[in-house]
Amino acid sequence: MVKFYKRLTKTLHSYYSAPLVQVFYAFRGGLIYFFVGMMTVYLAGQSMTPSLEQDLVVLLGLLLTIVGFFIAMMAYMRLIIGRFVQFFSKK
Repeated sequence: MVKFYKRLTKTLHSYYSAPLVQVFYAFRGGLIYFFVGMMTVYLAGQSMTPSLEQDLVVLLGLLLTIVGFFIAMMAYMRLIIGRFVQFFSKK
């Protein structure tokens, strides 16, 4: 059990000690997906006539929005936790 705990701690520390630039790129990518999805939903609602095609485009936009939101939030949490790890790291 102790061996597992040490391995888990080492793995998490290396994951959250990643360069902030790398994590910021993931955050930026998530934001891009989010806004592209939101624009797809908006434009489909404004420029397409109500039909099955419009619903499928809106569904695609919502999926992009959800995926982008999830990626951005996970990257943001990694940024925050990474800063705490750097601050409290014993160096």
